[in-house]
Amino acid sequence: MTSLSIKQKAQQYVVLTGMALLIGLLVGAIDMIFGQGLLMIGDFPKPTLAFDSFPGLSGSCHRLSL
Repeated sequence: MTSLSIKQKAQQYVVLTGMALLIGLLVGAIDMIFGQGLLMIGDFPKPTLAFDSFPGLSGSCHRLSL
């Protein structure tokens, strides 16, 4: 069994650290884009229903579970 030298182990750690940073940046960017997309979707005005202008009818429908 051969053991790796200290220089080879250090080189492996540097490579793995670089890969971890790259993956972390990619996941962070994807998360940011997804979050911004959700915020943009939430900014759209919501269509109002016809019942909004008749609060009595709206309340009656709600009570009757219509």
